[in-house]
Amino acid sequence: MGYSATRGAARYDGLELRCKSWSVRPLAVNAVRSSYFEDSAKFPAGSAAFDCALLMRDVEHEWHSLHDLCCEGRDG
Repeated sequence: MGYSATRGAARYDGLELRCKSWSVRPLAVNAVRSSYFEDSAKFPAGSAAFDCALLMRDVEHEWHSLHDLCCEGRDG
């Protein structure tokens, strides 16, 4: 399950990934950059760190909508 930000600060769209079976393989990573996680207003220095990269291929799956997640008092 995961939630994505929307244009409204108090609502997140929900989505669930269902896999009948799955396997992952590790990937070697030479460099990592993320403008999202490098934003010190959201993440103070050292609060987010890369840990691994995994590859999934040919996974039989289905996407399912979830109810929105709402946070009272966040808009405005």
